[in-house]
Amino acid sequence: ILNEYYKFFIGIAFFRFLDWGLYSIIVSLSPINYLIVQLGNVFIFSIAKFLYSKKILEK
Repeated sequence: ILNEYYKFFIGIAFFRFLDWGLYSIIVSLSPINYLIVQLGNVFIFSIAKFLYSKKILEK
């Protein structure tokens, strides 16, 4: 179970890093309101996190 936990932890940390990076790039390069960017990121990355978690926990 620790192996699955580590995979989950690393995966979620990676998604958080991608979320932060994408948010920073979009906000700095475009006039889009930061709240709209964050809501878009929440939608995109929640789906990605769910699918990743599902894959790990189904094994």
